[in-house]
Amino acid sequence: MPQPGIESLSDNLLSLMNKGVSAIQNIFFLKCAGQYGAYPHWHILLGMYGERQSDYDGMASLMRNLVHLTPPGRAAHSFVKCHRYSAYHRESERYFEEIAPAGFYRYIFPDSFNYGRLAYLFDVKWRTPHEEPVSYDGVIDAVDWWRRLWRAPKTPALYIEGSPDREMSLVDSRFERVVRVKMDQNEARVYDMMDDIVSVDELLDSASSFCERGAASRILDSFVGHGLAVRLDERCLGLALRSGYKEWSPDERIALMRN
Repeated sequence: MPQPGIESLSDNLLSLMNKGVSAIQNIFFLKCAGQYGAYPHWHILLGMYGERQSDYDGMASLMRNLVHLTPPGRAAHSFVKCHRYSAYHRESERYFEEIAPAGFYRYIFPDSFNYGRLAYLFDVKWRTPHEEPVSYDGVIDAVDWWRRLWRAPKTPALYIEGSPDREMSLVDSRFERVVRVKMDQNEARVYDMMDDIVSVDELLDSASSFCERGAASRILDSFVGHGLAVRLDERCLGLALRSGYKEWSPDERIALMRN
């Protein structure tokens, strides 16, 4: 079971963690895992210095369209902790009003030990860079709903049938009923170009070989508006898997979600 260290689907939060990866890249990883039968174990981190309410609101909205992909694991969401060797520990004066070795060390080691030297985990009091507290309820509810869907007898699905040179449709059962979206040739070709992450400019330039740039832009907007693709940081990605992807049985899903 791969553990990719996704930890967020917000570009700002990933930047605050110095992850060196973007939200759309994390989504692409989940898409590839779904296509090729890997079940990644991942979770969402909460409570970062510099976070904004919009980070969590945006993530909760985004998750609604990702429920055909693997949800976060059993420890689906947790708060950031201060570990030795982390950026938070190295720059503790910037992030914390107080920092001390985690209290449980006194129950493990004698009082004669220097807890400050041996501790890996620290108890901290964070500085507060925002005037109002951030609510995590929306993203926690979205994760819980996502996991409930994956405990159902049939998981949500979004996949492609056909190919751009013939007839191509999207089959979508993410939202209780099955919807089949039949695409015309231009729509199919635009969607096929988003199988991998592509910049919006590159997509529109390439699409100009078979339709007007404005028409291609409207097609992209429609896919994004209907939750069939994502557009983040001027890059886009189709969310549908190819037919023939790995479908987990209910027993497999329940066993994997326990980890």
